[in-house]
Amino acid sequence: GPPLQRAVCPWQFLRSRSLRSCRGGPPWPPESINRNSGTPIASSCGMPTTTLPARRSPRLRGYDYTRSGFYFVTVATHNRRSLFGQIINAEMRANDAGRMIARVWTEIPAHYAGVAVDTFALMPDHVHGIVRLFESSESARALSLSDVIHRFKTLTPTRYIEGVRTFGWPAFQRRLWARSYYEHVVRHEASLARIRAYIVENPTRWHERSRR
Repeated sequence: GPPLQRAVCPWQFLRSRSLRSCRGGPPWPPESINRNSGTPIASSCGMPTTTLPARRSPRLRGYDYTRSGFYFVTVATHNRRSLFGQIINAEMRANDAGRMIARVWTEIPAHYAGVAVDTFALMPDHVHGIVRLFESSESARALSLSDVIHRFKTLTPTRYIEGVRTFGWPAFQRRLWARSYYEHVVRHEASLARIRAYIVENPTRWHERSRR
């Protein structure tokens, strides 16, 4: 087969587009492909991933993101600021802001027909989650994955600002979230199981990496 190509890991792209190691980053599943050639590629952090296009978009070209299925998403805070709590003894201890973030995520299906949420993990400076899209007779228009994430990234800063004003939460600079986010189309059950396990174990992985 064709040789593996080198690419910058999307998790590093979310942090600062540098070549520093990925701390708590996603487990790029092996079915990730090169968007240009369709061949597998290896990331600079040693895990299979996808190449990054010239523009700041992580999306697969030509893919219909309204299609029913599971999508793995990672959203990081702007400048990777730890605003949502801390990891203690390999467990995430969310602060009030973190609990708000988790609540908004879990309430997504209550507001948008055709959307469900699966496994989720809140981390000090990012969130991992699985979104499931499906056809629904209650919705006149099928929401895309970007619709769902856009609304999450729009509602949470509004509520966070309320927390800053009312409860003295640490203020964020310019924006709460990084402009982009990582997404992965989950193509089969084995991949879904791996990603679910990765999300659940994420606090332990953060703790292990922080000691290096």
